[in-house]
Amino acid sequence: MKYYAGLDISNIDTSICIVDQDGNIVKEAKVSSDPKAIDVYLQKTKMTFERIGLEAGALSHWLVNGLRTKKWPVICIDPRFMSVILSTNINKTDRNDARAIANAIRCKNYREVHIKSIESVQTNCLLTARKMLVHQKAQLRGTIRGILKTFGIKLPKESKFIRNDIKSALPKEHLPNEYRLSDYVDWSVIETLIVCIEGLEEQLTVLEHKLNELAHNDKVVQRFLTHPGVGVVTAVSFKAEIDDPTRFKKSRSVGAYLGMTPRQFSSGETIKQGRVSKHGSSEVRALLHEAGVVLITRTKKKSKLKTWGLKKKVKMKTQKTGMAVGRRIAINLHQMWLKDRDFDPQMDVEELDCRKKTQQNEKKEKHGKAA
Repeated sequence: MKYYAGLDISNIDTSICIVDQDGNIVKEAKVSSDPKAIDVYLQKTKMTFERIGLEAGALSHWLVNGLRTKKWPVICIDPRFMSVILSTNINKTDRNDARAIANAIRCKNYREVHIKSIESVQTNCLLTARKMLVHQKAQLRGTIRGILKTFGIKLPKESKFIRNDIKSALPKEHLPNEYRLSDYVDWSVIETLIVCIEGLEEQLTVLEHKLNELAHNDKVVQRFLTHPGVGVVTAVSFKAEIDDPTRFKKSRSVGAYLGMTPRQFSSGETIKQGRVSKHGSSEVRALLHEAGVVLITRTKKKSKLKTWGLKKKVKMKTQKTGMAVGRRIAINLHQMWLKDRDFDPQMDVEELDCRKKTQQNEKKEKHGKAA
């Protein structure tokens, strides 16, 4: 007899449902959300499981790796696909969700999610911490700018030395010792925010040093940096997000994975394309979009990709063209990773266009014959 298990994970407890190959519920339980507790319960059942499924979430990486070390056949499921199945339940409970997951695993009605390596997870932690410090620093600068603007003191948008900028922005007649602003705002208030900014800048320098050291010692990232428009943060983020390039059969699938391909609606003779799907990592997609804009607006090095992007720019706006070029950059980076080579300015992007047009023409011919 074959058995399948569905796990519905929460921060404290995990609901477990075990079904047989005919869909009959064999056992149900609730244990602590810990790989050791789940392993102990599964061993007590003395059953041989074909598959064990759980939805991707904050604890999924820890639980999947912990259970796989115990040789359990665990599969991580895409929650977006699973949410449609779970919505068919009249009553939304953890017990019913575990049942639905178990049946979906039994019927192979799921989409598996790739579990990233420890190296990629650690890199993502570094990038997340850096992004948060940059965001907090920008917020504090904006707060200071807004406070002083109330009193008519205007600071430049991009200021590296906030103290000097405040000093230069103040009228000389209102510049007493230690910047004590009697006619404006109490300097102790501004000083508190400036000290916070200086502390963030110090810690941000530490993270930047770690990021540059990581990029310097990684051969794949060094290859990515040979691509025009791609910087250290973009290269490291792309590598950490993809993790394993062999999990994509085609390089064009990388663009769809990152949500950079347009949505499609096809019904009968009607074929429409909408905006990009925006699935996947929003951070990596934004970085690739920025790299695409930089390539067509600032990069001086000639390449077939830049020529293609400038042609697109004639018909579309810069931001929209940047997204299209960013998708091509993702394809190029994936190819460079697989073939272990640096960027070639003569990389053929027209061949991909020809293949795409051929496929579209074939679809139109099929629709015409069907009609």
